[in-house]
Amino acid sequence: MKCPNCNEEHEWWEMEIGFEVPDPYLKLSKEERSARCQINPDICVIDGDRFFVRGVLQIPIRETERSFGWGVWAELSPECYRQYLKLEQIPEPPQEQIACQLASEVPSYSDSLGLKLNLWVLGGTQRPLFYVQDVEHAMGKDQQQGVSEIRVLTWLQPYLHADQ
Repeated sequence: MKCPNCNEEHEWWEMEIGFEVPDPYLKLSKEERSARCQINPDICVIDGDRFFVRGVLQIPIRETERSFGWGVWAELSPECYRQYLKLEQIPEPPQEQIACQLASEVPSYSDSLGLKLNLWVLGGTQRPLFYVQDVEHAMGKDQQQGVSEIRVLTWLQPYLHADQ
């Protein structure tokens, strides 16, 4: 499919949009981040009692075998975080759902921050997958029913042509 902006083909199916940090981390000043946070590319802990995990929320692309991935963060309760840490150590973890809440406001979905999710640990070096619990929310509907290629290109537009 050609890009409606430049009329060229982009390898958009290899692209994902990712958030480097959870939204609550962004609300802190630089000084507060240094004093109160421990963060790496996959885990963020604020004040020793707020736990965030980075994963992928996949949206199927209709009429293809592909999915689009939103690289987002979710907040887990202390108990769920301990369960996550235990499962991620297992090469082929059992398919257990871990309750969490979306900690990244996804621009294409209003009111997505705080949306209830289920986390699935995949094991190895793979990031976990997130599934929206509320299938009536626009993001939940899209995860269930899929979106068009044009919708994905719309999401990617700001990144495909960021230099223009």
